[in-house]
Amino acid sequence: YFMPHFLGKKLKKDITFFDGKKVHRFSQVDIKRLEGDIPSFSVLGKNGKQSIKFTVIPYSHSSWTFDSNPGKIGKTTLVYNEYPAKVSDMVFEDGTGSSVTCADIGEAVGNAEYTTGFLL
Repeated sequence: YFMPHFLGKKLKKDITFFDGKKVHRFSQVDIKRLEGDIPSFSVLGKNGKQSIKFTVIPYSHSSWTFDSNPGKIGKTTLVYNEYPAKVSDMVFEDGTGSSVTCADIGEAVGNAEYTTGFLL
């Protein structure tokens, strides 16, 4: 999934899922950050009759902070967080009564990125 923001506004939000034959795009997206020592993320996407939901469960965390002071504008800060993660509880419903789960496709791992602020 990808959901960039600028000044508190979502610029784009979508989830893309490839089922082995077709790419499915979901434009109605809800992502919740679940707090903890290392946060998890609950993700839900819908597009017509199709839906996908899953949880991103990080097992590690790295963070970088970038500061800039571009003249009269003032200080800007970007905090970049990277979370190597497993995908859990995934269910893709194709709208015809069929579904795909983590049990069907096997373990999924990836990298979750969570960035706040901006840099000029």
